[in-house]
Amino acid sequence: MGAGVGGLAAAARLAARGHTVNVFEASGEVGGKLGVIERRTDAGVFRFDTGPTVLTMPEVFAELFAATGDSIDKVLTLRELDPMIRYRFGDGTILTTTRDLVSQAARFEQVLGAGAGCGLDVADPSGRADVGCRRRARPRPAIEHPAPRRMG
Repeated sequence: MGAGVGGLAAAARLAARGHTVNVFEASGEVGGKLGVIERRTDAGVFRFDTGPTVLTMPEVFAELFAATGDSIDKVLTLRELDPMIRYRFGDGTILTTTRDLVSQAARFEQVLGAGAGCGLDVADPSGRADVGCRRRARPRPAIEHPAPRRMG
């Protein structure tokens, strides 16, 4: 198996159950999509994530660590970040993400347009924002798939 997150998780679980596991990785580093590219310039060192930048379900990793013999808290220090990510698009649009889904849905609406916040399906019991398709009559936009094209 490869040395991406899934392969490493499977290998750790199998090894914890007493199986002999061989991990093979085609690239020079483990981590798969969780890699980092580092570039040094006269202006400094720049690091770019090559995959996921946010751990959205820490409970899955906590369970993995527990199943393989250790507590996640002994191995990793997790920090909640807010804002989480700032996306900068080529047209100058900036979208900053937050852990608060109600605020995030409103930001999607503001930055990406009407209906963009519906994908989060936020049920806001506080009533502080009118977002989330469960409480709105607005239909979700249809997704059109282009016909396949032959390349060559």
